Amino acid sequence: PDQARDYAHLAGTEGEKLGHAYWLALAKTLGLCHVHLLRREGERAEEIATSALRIARDGHYQTIELAARIYRSCAQIEMGNPHQALATLEEDLALYQASEHRFFFTLYLAYQARACCLTGEIERGLDVIAVALDLVNGGDRLYEAELHRIHGDLLLSTNRVDRAETAYQRAVEVAAKQEAHGLHLRASASLARFWQAQGRQPEA
Repeated sequence: PDQARDYAHLAGTEGEKLGHAYWLALAKTLGLCHVHLLRREGERAEEIATSALRIARDGHYQTIELAARIYRSCAQIEMGNPHQALATLEEDLALYQASEHRFFFTLYLAYQARACCLTGEIERGLDVIAVALDLVNGGDRLYEAELHRIHGDLLLSTNRVDRAETAYQRAVEVAAKQEAHGLHLRASASLARFWQAQGRQPEA
């Protein structure tokens, strides 16, 4: 994660040196903001997304503007402000889905589902996860582990304990297989908390 952050900051610095607004906005959105979001640094991600959004609007870079809005909503969800962010995110994801772009789409769906979980819209969140896992089955596996982890959260919210445990275990297995260390740590922590809540501390 630290190395990814350093590379993303380097890309942003190079974009500023080049003085090209398009590449700077792109580096901020799909580079810097993306990495800080994965590191769960919501405030920093929101700050960068807002900066990228301003640059994209000034330059009339519509695709980057849309991406920056999506990242800003995801950052707000990460910061624990899901209610307003969810409505905006869903509007922007509808536009994104209508376009030809699919970069990181399963990550955005993961945040949409997470926001649904935080706002108590569980069945809606499960529907989002179902869509995302269909994309996973189609080959978009980059954030598969996180989708399973959030699936576990949603299932646990409706007391579907056995299915929740299966989802958490699947998240751990996928992250380990993909050598996605950050996602593996996140999934393992969720599984450990689940076991502890079930009175099974030795397994955690």
